[in-house]
Amino acid sequence: MDIKYNISQRLGRNIDQELVDRYEGNNREELSYRGIAEWFNKQMMRAEFVDADLTHIDRRVEVDYDVLDGNDDDDEKQRVINTLEKQGVDAKNLANDFVGDTTVYNYLTEELGVHKEKEAEDPSRWGSADVEKYLEDVEENLELALPVLKPEDNLDFEGGIDVDVVVYVSDENGTARLTRVLDEGHVTPQQERSTVTQLSERANNIIPDSMPLG
Repeated sequence: MDIKYNISQRLGRNIDQELVDRYEGNNREELSYRGIAEWFNKQMMRAEFVDADLTHIDRRVEVDYDVLDGNDDDDEKQRVINTLEKQGVDAKNLANDFVGDTTVYNYLTEELGVHKEKEAEDPSRWGSADVEKYLEDVEENLELALPVLKPEDNLDFEGGIDVDVVVYVSDENGTARLTRVLDEGHVTPQQERSTVTQLSERANNIIPDSMPLG
């Protein structure tokens, strides 16, 4: 992944080793494929900003990355691109070269030969951060699996895909999104249940009765 931008030489660091360290959690926080992709993209930006002799690089990388990684139709993204190009950074091509979690997975496993054995975990000892990490892993695994399903599955995706997993939790008080429950520590009262009911009814109205499910 470092070939085009030659980040290691430009920043004087071993980027491949840092990728592995972040993947395995060697003396630092272990990151998901998505987290590693974001980290790598920011190093690409950092190398470009250093070469362009920009100031306040750390702050600008954090702020500009969120914008450049956004929707192409966003006026703010075009403004940032125009500003950076005036300062000597080819921001449009830079943003187009941002990598995703699938690219990171392939690079780590196929190019660097890194394979991490997953340790057995006891969910009863999880905290809220572990639950959020688990959901992120589910999303990443689906993003890796869906594009390469067997032909008979009749799935055809153009370009990359994004998967968002939404989980609802119910108790006697009602139903709420898991993310909200984790934030608030409880299921918000009854009105949340009506929202889920409306979503279910809307789905039933969209899908004809004659259409086979599954």
